[in-house]
Amino acid sequence: MRIDSTGRTALVTGSTQGIGAAIAAGLARSGARVAINGRTEKSVGAAIDDDEWRRYFEVNVLSAIRLTRLVLPGMVERSWGRVLDIASDSAIVIPAEMIHYGMSKTALLAVSRGFAKETAGTGVTVNSFSPAPPTRAVWRISSTACSTRTCRGTRRSASS
Repeated sequence: MRIDSTGRTALVTGSTQGIGAAIAAGLARSGARVAINGRTEKSVGAAIDDDEWRRYFEVNVLSAIRLTRLVLPGMVERSWGRVLDIASDSAIVIPAEMIHYGMSKTALLAVSRGFAKETAGTGVTVNSFSPAPPTRAVWRISSTACSTRTCRGTRRSASS
């Protein structure tokens, strides 16, 4: 059964572990804003952290898995296809303040590698790309380069 709780608010008591935590997570997945409570402030804080970790895993890993599983059979059948997962340098150099993000991007690397092995020799490639965050200097150089030469098929002058 699929329940749409978008725009709704739910309070789940006893929701920092066990059945209560599962109910709170299910309501959150259905779109509800969920308020949780527990016996101690520490247990509530831990449950919130778990939900945040789950959200990053859902968005950065499971969404890629679902889409890849959806399109891969057709690609293999046609003996051609390309899957490119966008990871992050945070998959390797995990920031202390964003361990949950780095973990999800590391998992995405593993997923990409697994699908690459599965499709080896089929004409389908699965790769991941781990860009570093752009710096202002890179943007300045790119902007300067685009002002003096063709960018994306459009000739730009220094005055544009």
